Amino acid sequence: HPARAINALCARLNVEPVPIPVEVSKRQHRHDGEEDDSGTDDSEEKAAKEEAAKAAAEQQAVELGPLPEPEEDNDWHVRMTAVVALAELSPVGDSRIIGAVASRLEDDVREVRLAAVDSLGKLARTAGDNRVLTEVAERLDHASADVRLAAVRALSELTLQDKTGHVAAMLVEIAKSITEHLEVRLAALGALATTGLARQPCVALGVCACLQDPNADVRRLALQILPGLIAGDVACSEVRTTATAAITA
Repeated sequence: HPARAINALCARLNVEPVPIPVEVSKRQHRHDGEEDDSGTDDSEEKAAKEEAAKAAAEQQAVELGPLPEPEEDNDWHVRMTAVVALAELSPVGDSRIIGAVASRLEDDVREVRLAAVDSLGKLARTAGDNRVLTEVAERLDHASADVRLAAVRALSELTLQDKTGHVAAMLVEIAKSITEHLEVRLAALGALATTGLARQPCVALGVCACLQDPNADVRRLALQILPGLIAGDVACSEVRTTATAAITA
C-alpha cells in the first residue's frame, strides 16, 4: 500500500502519519448509491450493508496495522534513504512530503542534507509551484551556516523553475553579503552561473558587484564566471557594458 509506505518513511523523519483511506468502505458506499438510484428504500438492508462495510473497514485496518509512531531514526543512513525514497514515491504536489524532505536541510549529517537538496529538486520539478521554494527560503536565515549552505544548494536546484526571478535575486543578495559565511557566499555565487539564471540582468550585475568584494576568493570566482554570463544575448545592454568594464579593469 503506497500510503502505508509513505507513512513509514515519514515516521523515520519524525513526521506525523496520516490515516490511510479505506478502499472497501468507498466501494460499499458506491454500491449503496446504486441501490438508492433504483428506488430501493429498505432501511434494514441499508443498515446491514453499512455494518458489512464497517466490518470490512475494521478488517482492513487490522491488516494494515497501526499507524507508525513518528520518531527520528538515529541512523543517518536510514534518514537519508527515507529522504530519497519519499521523492520517488510522493504523489504530485504532496505538501506533507515537501515539508518532510525540506526539514532534512536541517539534519546534523551532511550526507542527509545533500540528499534533501537533490530530492527537493525532484519534488520542485513535479510540484509545478512555489511550495518547495517557500520551504527552502525559510532556511536561508537559519542560525547554522551548514543549514544555510544546504538551502543555497537547494536553491541552485530550483533555477529552471525560476520564472519570476526570485531565486536569482536571493542568490545575488547572499553572494554579495559580506556578513554571510564564506562557503555559503561562494555556493550562491557559483549557483548564479547555472543555465537557468544566466539571462537575467540582475545576475550579471550582482556578479559584477562581487568583483569589488573584500574577499579574494569571492573576487576570483566572480571573475571566472562573469565572462560566461555575458557571452550570450543579455537582455540589457547596460549589463554587458558594466560587466565588460569590470572584467577589463
